[in-house]
Amino acid sequence: MLVPTTVKEHLALQLRQLRREKGWSQEKLAEEASMHRTYLAGIERSLRNPSLENLIKLANALGVTMTELFDSPEGTAPKAAARRKPRPK
Repeated sequence: MLVPTTVKEHLALQLRQLRREKGWSQEKLAEEASMHRTYLAGIERSLRNPSLENLIKLANALGVTMTELFDSPEGTAPKAAARRKPRPK
């Protein structure tokens, strides 16, 4: 199971990497995705929990699929939460 905070951190890293690969500023990506720059900055700092609609806007603006938006940036895979041991019967 993934931890929500870890997923947001992972998304933030991937989003920042994809944006930088295009040579775009946060302002440029926000404009292309029809969102406010400060909202995008919050996503990139793991402070915001973007809706599915906003994730689609970001993926479209960057020219990537939703899968690519959540792919692991090199060396940073989302960490799974520690699993609970099953209860003895």
